[in-house]
Amino acid sequence: MSEIDQAAAEKTYRAIGRFIFEFSQFEYTIRHHLGEVIGLKDEYFAPVIESYDVGLLTTVAKEVFKKSRSAEIFTKIERVLNEFHRLNEKRKRVAHGLWMPFSHGGRLVINKKPRPIGAGLKPRDLGGFRL
Repeated sequence: MSEIDQAAAEKTYRAIGRFIFEFSQFEYTIRHHLGEVIGLKDEYFAPVIESYDVGLLTTVAKEVFKKSRSAEIFTKIERVLNEFHRLNEKRKRVAHGLWMPFSHGGRLVINKKPRPIGAGLKPRDLGGFRL
């Protein structure tokens, strides 16, 4: 493998890792604040809050924050939670797809489809993940 290929592969690996890291940090932040708002004791955090998948987590968080925050604040929280839920679809593709780091600077191919997704999700598409 050439140095250029190795550099492209490393860029792909770093982009995947960064995206998953940022996503997991935000997911934990939601879980933490949800636990705080409902007054959940630390001993119950893992069996209760960590058992939610992202869909259930965002649904429960919206219900709790709707009841515990003003309408104005809840609207902002809801917008962020909805965006987070949409990003989970990208996270699933990133985590469960087949990455080809040596193909055109890195490309994601979904296992269930015979061709790359759309124009092909590339590492640069994962950059700028911020909520």
